[in-house]
Amino acid sequence: MGKRGWGAAGRVIVFGTLKRIGTLRVLPIPERNHEYVITLVKTNTKPRSLYFTDDW
Repeated sequence: MGKRGWGAAGRVIVFGTLKRIGTLRVLPIPERNHEYVITLVKTNTKPRSLYFTDDW
């Protein structure tokens, strides 16, 4: 098995959303800073949505 965690070489960080009807959207993201991730959440989800995260 290769290196694990955020320093894992050659791996792509992704952001994903899953709708109740089963539609999955996964987007590669170039950086993992707070502002960028929050912008993705706000532009790809509706207000009052239910969120499950990895607690990042």
